[in-house]
Amino acid sequence: MSYPPVPQTQSAGLFVPQALLSDARLKPMERNAWMVFRSLADSNGVATVSYESLRTALLCAPGSQKAAPATVSRAVLHLRLTAWIVKAPSAYGPRARRRSWSDRR
Repeated sequence: MSYPPVPQTQSAGLFVPQALLSDARLKPMERNAWMVFRSLADSNGVATVSYESLRTALLCAPGSQKAAPATVSRAVLHLRLTAWIVKAPSAYGPRARRRSWSDRR
């Protein structure tokens, strides 16, 4: 059975590639994480965010205040392993608490 292709969507300036939506390796949480990175990216495509800010953006249980640290780590790891994001060189140094991520696509 074949399904029609998933359309590319654009809402409020956020472009979501069709390949992201149809990537079978990603779970909905990882797609949401990519969209958070993309929405926080600057004009160069680099998003500098902390895990703490990702925890508040990636809520997964009703009534919860933050996502679990393991949930955020897993989402970032899967996005890196599937090459949807890459770690950019940090402007704050190697021991910085904030990490910069770049969207490769």
